[in-house]
Order: sequence, then structure tokens, then C-alpha cells
Amino acid sequence: GNPSGLFGASRGVRLPDCISTMGNFCSSSPGESLAEKAIAGSGSDEVDPKEMIRVFEKQDELYLKQKRKNCMQDCFLCEAESEFKVSMEVADATNFLHVQEDSNCCARILCCGSRPWNTTMYWGADPGGTPILEVRRPFRTPAGCLKCCCRQEVSVHDVQNDLHMGKAKESCYFCAPNFNLYNAENEVEYEISMPTCCCGTIPNCCSGKLKCCPCACTTTQCCIIGCEVPFHIYKDGSGNKLGSIERFFPDEGAEALTDQETFKLEMPTSVPHEMTAVFLATTVLINQLYFE
Repeated sequence: GNPSGLFGASRGVRLPDCISTMGNFCSSSPGESLAEKAIAGSGSDEVDPKEMIRVFEKQDELYLKQKRKNCMQDCFLCEAESEFKVSMEVADATNFLHVQEDSNCCARILCCGSRPWNTTMYWGADPGGTPILEVRRPFRTPAGCLKCCCRQEVSVHDVQNDLHMGKAKESCYFCAPNFNLYNAENEVEYEISMPTCCCGTIPNCCSGKLKCCPCACTTTQCCIIGCEVPFHIYKDGSGNKLGSIERFFPDEGAEALTDQETFKLEMPTSVPHEMTAVFLATTVLINQLYFE
């Protein structure tokens, strides 16, 4: 029944101190998201490494930004390993993952975009963070239409929990590139394909941001690069577009003069974090197949 005792005045605690303590508790209770902690550079002492994979939760839009390669290596025709940053916005201030390719120098020179590699995604914007994902790509024949075997594929693995998360695999198509995305149970969840025309037989070059005549593009490679045709995401068995993978141009000069690509990844709503990782791995594969 003593109001002053409610606030601790009878024990010598001042009211402003009590209010300050309550304010700190309320402000810290929501906590930072895992992506915000990764941006801030929080290490394994603050975040459980086994929980770092959940950084992909509730991410509807991501940017994959390729690091500019060494000019001297390009001059001597020595293909460098690819490096990327993953962010929630175009600005570098939101980078929260570092992506590093690990491959053989001879394979990069001789096999080019079809080379095998292991690509690791590290926690934080800078190299040297905790590895959370490994994307494995075996050697396969170059991407192409009407293939019955040796199709391009990547598989995604959770490093900290030692779990298989899913994979993306090239499917059999006539002219427009098409990929199936599988979950951990090896069931097809999504399909990624370029928009098509002529009854689904050829890529629709006029669907990109840079409009052009379809007759001017004699190959799929020319159509993808020259007309900026996106890859659309569909639910398996449906024709409704749920998202897309688009080549993004924040700096057109860098895109034109260097091998530095940026991709905008729009994912379906409420997609599990495991499939978000598979979408990101597929974007890395698409970059090496059609833009390097």
C-alpha cells in the first residue's frame, strides 16, 4: 500500500534511475535481426554459429554484388576466382555476407563458365568470417538446349549444422534456359526460367528493360546479355510469376568496362530460409553460365 515503495524510494533508489533501467530493458528486448548483426560484424561470441544460417529468414529481396577482379590477372588471361557481397540494398552499408569461390586455376582458364568449384558464404561483409554455407558445383558440360545428361547443377550445404539444404539443376529445354530448384528432400519446389514467346520455344527479348527486336538476337547468350532478359521464378506446375533474378545496373560504366555484375533477387513471399540459400546459389550459377 506504499506508493513510494513501488518505485523503490524506500530502499534508496531514485525514480529517474529506475525509469532509465526500465527504458533500457524495453529498448533491448526486441533485439537486432541476424542480418543487422552480420552487418555490424558481430562474431561467433555474440551469435551462435549454428543459428547463423537463419540470416536468410524473412528476406524477400537481396542483392548479389560481384567484386571487381584484378586487372593484371585479366591482362595476362588468368581468370580470377569470383567474389561477391550479399546485401539487403544496393548500398554497401547493408552488406552482410561475403561469398568466395575456390577453384583450380587451370579449370578457370580451360573450362571457363563450366568449371567446377566450391563457393563458401561467410558471415559478415568482410573475408575471414564464420563459414555458414557451401555451394558445390561439379564439372558438367556447358549449358545448352535438349541435354539428356551432364546438366549444370549446384548443391547447397549448411556448414555449421552439416545439413543438405537443396539444389538447383538445369532442366531439358528447347531454347529458353530453365532450372528446377529442389528442397532438402529432393522434391522440386520452384522453377526458374526466362520469359518466352512463340508458344514457349524462344526467349522473349522484349520482356527486358532494354527493348530490342527478337530477330536481332541469334543466340540465347546474346539475348540474355544484350537485352537484359530476367529469369522469372515460378512455383512448380504453375505459370504465375512469384519472383525474379535480374541483372542490375547501379554503375553502368563498371558493368561495361569490367567483369563486375550486380543481381537483384526478388523471392516469393514467406519462402523458407533453406530455399533462399538455394536461390542465392542459383544466382551465382547463372552469373557464371551467361555473364562471365
